Amino acid sequence: MLLGYNTNLSYKEMVFHIQTEDGGIKNPLVITHLYYKGAILASKKTSYADILSITDFQETVREIMEKQHKSMIKAVLMGRFDNIMDKLLSKDNASASNDEQPSNDMHVRHNNIVLKVNENKHKQQAKKTMDEILLEHITKRKSETDR
Repeated sequence: MLLGYNTNLSYKEMVFHIQTEDGGIKNPLVITHLYYKGAILASKKTSYADILSITDFQETVREIMEKQHKSMIKAVLMGRFDNIMDKLLSKDNASASNDEQPSNDMHVRHNNIVLKVNENKHKQQAKKTMDEILLEHITKRKSETDR
């Protein structure tokens, strides 16, 4: 069993948690969950039972885990769950006083890197991979701090 991935994602004024884990040899599944306030909003399961006989199957499992985890992050950023999130946001706003202006920014924390991306721009980035989005942001932040 391999250690999993965990990412906290602030998007549309809500904090989500994405968790990817390995079920191990007895349960050869890579499972990724998207959580909001402890409730699972979405899940993705990938079986790797067919590769257990390969000598170095753990490296392949690690690649599956990483790809699946990034895929869930990208799905959130590309608006795949916006209908669900909008319903959650309207419920949260109805139960709290809302004196502050909503932000058009979303913040992504991935491996202790905080990204601030304008929500309207995420649709323009739909063809980019998560790695490309992260690299672009890191490069931009570095050039800003070098000034």
